[in-house]
Parts: sequence; structure tokens; C-alpha cells
Amino acid sequence: MNSILSKYFQFLIFSILLSSLLLVGCQDDGELLCPELEVYSLQSEIDISAKNEIAENQILSYEIEAEKAFELAFLLENKGGNTLKIGEIESISIDSTISFQLVQPLKNRFEKNESDSFKVNFEGLTEGEHQIPITIFSNDWNEPIFTFFIKIIVNAPPPPKLPNIKVYQETTFIPTQTGSYTFNDTEVGQRYETIFTIKNEGEAKLIISDIISTTSDFDVQNIAQNELLPNQETTFVVIFEPISVRSYFTQIQIENNDPNNEENPYVFEIVANPNPAPTPEIAVFHRKNNQNTELQNGFEFIEGGDLETSFREILEFEIENQGDGTLNLSSLQSDNPNFQVSNILTNSLESGQKTSFLVRFTAITLGENIGTISIQSNDSDENPFTFKIRFTVKEPAFRINYLTVTVPDGLNTIPSNTGENRTLFQKEFQVIDPQNLVTENAFLRVTIITNRGIRDSFTVTVSGTDGRRIFFENDFDDLFYRQSIRFAEATFIDFEVYLQLPTGERSNLEGYRLRRPDGAN
Repeated sequence: MNSILSKYFQFLIFSILLSSLLLVGCQDDGELLCPELEVYSLQSEIDISAKNEIAENQILSYEIEAEKAFELAFLLENKGGNTLKIGEIESISIDSTISFQLVQPLKNRFEKNESDSFKVNFEGLTEGEHQIPITIFSNDWNEPIFTFFIKIIVNAPPPPKLPNIKVYQETTFIPTQTGSYTFNDTEVGQRYETIFTIKNEGEAKLIISDIISTTSDFDVQNIAQNELLPNQETTFVVIFEPISVRSYFTQIQIENNDPNNEENPYVFEIVANPNPAPTPEIAVFHRKNNQNTELQNGFEFIEGGDLETSFREILEFEIENQGDGTLNLSSLQSDNPNFQVSNILTNSLESGQKTSFLVRFTAITLGENIGTISIQSNDSDENPFTFKIRFTVKEPAFRINYLTVTVPDGLNTIPSNTGENRTLFQKEFQVIDPQNLVTENAFLRVTIITNRGIRDSFTVTVSGTDGRRIFFENDFDDLFYRQSIRFAEATFIDFEVYLQLPTGERSNLEGYRLRRPDGAN
């Protein structure tokens, strides 16, 4: 400090002596021969270049952010008619918080219109206002000591630009730590998907590094985008598939680069309390004589009774869905080929709906015949639903064997009661009757089925008309009957025939096919 003041006074004495000598010269000369110092700032603001003349004792103000280094540049110029000499550029500051360095001009002698610059370099400053004087010593006869001031207003740095994560479900904001989302109106066995939206409401890029569910009951999928610029958004999906009735809970944790500790990870919970799934309930009924008898799963036997060989018996059943969920029937099977199961009309029954099926038993194997009927469905506790049918097949006490069919001469066509011509056929059978049970009181049961599906049944007796009359021969060991038939469009007709006694006893069921002869009506 003392050295600076000493130097200042020495230069002041020198400048006064020099000025007194020059003053006489400047004043005696008609032209302006004196040196004249002009000082300019080269920045209107720290980052904006501009050349502005500085007046003595002027205060130049600049604003800067704290801890930011910068420099200010100034220009010295000689506007006079004689050589300008610069002794020194100095600054005396009592502010210990300001750190700066003066960079002197490269030269200290300036001829007319010559110029050079000097700089003041500042290191990082603390917040507040700082002011330093700048003093220039020269041989300017009018302003040998030129002083101006630099005032630095140091502002706090702006907050950094940061990402800011936020999560929404549709338009509902879900805050971190305290946020919660509920899967409402859910049922066991169903699949539910909910879309969540992540938004970057900050000013810097948001990076999503991971999204996890803390329990396996909820699955996170389809993260559309991992990096979000300000105001961008992305989505992810949470999938929920409940398998039982209980309370479900998880935390969704979103790892990201949000500097807010409460938002990294961004955490919210998901809860669900699913309702029981609607359940189907299968019920099976045996339909007989227009009455339904409900069967229990695993029902031991439906008794079909005794049946002679070759005969068939058809049983009707009904399935009803008595639950509140859809009943899906996947299969309907029999474990015995003598019990054939028909198709069902529909495989899916809503609550209260019914469908039916038939089981046809053919008496082939002598003795006890058991068939287990199995119904596969989505009933949770009755799958499969099973029940058994039992028949006893016996040999008939007497039998008939089909022998032949003939067309009697002259009887090829006869008029029927409808006026249409028909063809008259004669069918002959052998009667095997070891116990001599068959008498003229026996009658013949006949069923015909055309290839077009037309069915007809009738009974032939010894007292019938010539077209439907039974004739016994050889002490009831043979029989024949005549029947007039109109084939119409049929190419063949199947016959099923058995002999029955008044007591109800039956022969075997004998079947044969009659193909359309040439010329038949």
C-alpha cells in the first residue's frame, strides 16, 4: 500500500512538472499539440461487445453469476497531437473478497490516434456487489490521473435444469411414496391390463433405467420409451391375473435420474381384491316318460333291464347349467362301444340353459353290459361328471331267421287305398322254437327305414289284410307275410322285424335290406 502511494506521488510530481512544460507548448501552438487520453470500454455487458467512451469517475456496472470467471477489456487511445505516455494502470481495492488481475497494455507510448487495450481478469466472485477503481497515470495535460470504477453485481447462479418425473393413470396423478392405484371390479381367473403414463415435467432429459413390481402377482410390460426430453411422456402396462380370492398388493418402483430423493425411485402401490369368478354348475337328468330324474355324479347304475340280442334301447338325458358362470362342455364319451352317445346341440351353456343327448344301447354281448358315460366340462368340482347304465342281454326263447323275399307272379302292382300303385312283396322267415311257444296268436313287429330317412312301423297278424297278413306253415316252423310297398324315390329300404307273443316275449331282432327292383313303383 505504501509503495503504491509513494509511486503515485512520485508520478504526480513528474506529471505536474511535465504538464507545466507542455502546457506552455500546447498553449502557444495554434494547433492542438498536447496528448489527449481517451478511455473506452469494449463490452456493454460481459458477453456483449461494444465500444463506449468512459468519462472520468464513471461507474461501469456489470452483472455476472457467482463463481464464474470472466474478463473485461478496455481501450486506450491518443486523440491529441503529441505523444501520449502512460505511466501505469493500477487499482487500489480494499475489498478482500474480490480477486482480479490487471493485464497492462503492450505499449506505453501512443502517437496520434494510436491505441492499445488492457484487461481486467476476474476469478469466481461471491454473491453481492463489488467495486474497484481503475486509475490510469499519463501525460495528458488535462487529466494526468484518470480514474473510473467497475462495479460487479454478482448474482446467485440459476438453479440447474433437472428432470422431474411424474406418473399418471389416465388423467389422475399418482404421487410418489403416498400414491396408490386399485384394480376395481376384478374376478378370479380373468386378465386385466392398466396403462400408466410417465411424464417428464422438468427441464432436462429424464432417463428411466428400470420399472419393477415387488411381487409376482403384478407384471410390468411394454415400456415404450426409456429417455424423455422435457414435456415428453411414455407408458407402461401392469398386468393382473388373480388366481384366488384374497388381497393382492405390490409396489411399483421406477428407477430414474430425477435428483429428488423422494422421486428416485418413484414408488407407488397397487392393490386389488378380486371377487370370486362366476362358476358353472353341471346337473344331469335322466328323462323317461316325460319326467326328469336328477343323477348324482358317479351315480352307480341306471337300470335298463333285460334286452334280447340285437335289440336297441335309447335313453334320453338332459344337461343343465345351474351355476352363474358359463358351462363349457368339452367332450361326451362312453367307455363301452355297445353304448353309443349322440352329439349335443351346443357345447356352451349360460346360466339356466339346457341341452340334451341320447345314449343308444345295442344288445350284442350276452350277460351284463355296463357303460360309463363321462361328461368333460369346466365345472370345478364335477369334472368329469360320470354315471353308469346297465343292461342284461339274454338269448330269446325263440328266434326267427330271414330267408328270402319274392315278388309273386301277377301281383307286381296292386292299387293301394290311396289309389297309387304299389309293388307286392312276400317275405319268408324260419321260426326256431324249441319250446313250441309260437302259436297263431303271435304277431310280427315291422319297422321300415328308407335311404331318405323316412320311417314307418306296423304290426302284421294272422287276421290282417292280404297286404299285411302273417301266414304260418309247417306247425309254426315257418312264416311269411305279404306287404305292398311304394318305393317312390327310395333306392333301398331297411327292415327290422321281430316276432312277439301276447305274453310280451320276443324273438331276436332280424334285419335285412330290400333294394329297389326294376320296375318297382
